[in-house]
Amino acid sequence: MAYSMFAPSRKSFGFAFVSFLLCNLAIPAQAVTNYPTTAYDATYARRTEQGLSDYRYRTDGEGHVRIETTPPTAGYTISDEKPANSVTIFDYPHKIMFTLLEKQKIAIKAPMNTSASAAPLNATRIKELHGEDLGVDTKFNHPCHGYKWEENDVVTESWIATDLNCPIHTETMSKKGNETMHLEKYKLVDADPHDFEVPADYKITDMSTQTTSK
Repeated sequence: MAYSMFAPSRKSFGFAFVSFLLCNLAIPAQAVTNYPTTAYDATYARRTEQGLSDYRYRTDGEGHVRIETTPPTAGYTISDEKPANSVTIFDYPHKIMFTLLEKQKIAIKAPMNTSASAAPLNATRIKELHGEDLGVDTKFNHPCHGYKWEENDVVTESWIATDLNCPIHTETMSKKGNETMHLEKYKLVDADPHDFEVPADYKITDMSTQTTSK
């Protein structure tokens, strides 16, 4: 079964994609059971109208995912200070997520939900989305299965490398612009549990209770 690497964002990938940070973090929790069962480390080149950035997706294969994104190479910079990377940790078994604010050493805790971007992509799921099964083809030297669907006015076409069991190329299109994600690096790993934990020196702000703790 092929999984999308776009772990549970608020909407499907694109602008709707992992803008995980401070928008609408108090999300109602839903049943969250779909996640990759293989531990791997994948890095994608993400291209938008604002420029090129890296999107790194790590999973331990046991329901924990860490996503790190770099700022785009152009746009949005209004000072000489380099924007911080975005880091988000997803804990599927406990249905929670943490957004790490590295400069402030704060972790924002919130319930997580699922969407098409988090569910496994297969014929059943794509039918639920009223999407299109694009069939099998060889893409970028890998055997792939393609899917296309629309959610929240964003059209997504994703090709899953069946030998890697993760997306290799995804494009999103909307009135706000287009975005492309392409797999650049992939390796199987022995995951380090610390990569999926909030650092000990961070303060945790719980959005569901609006409390802060160490």
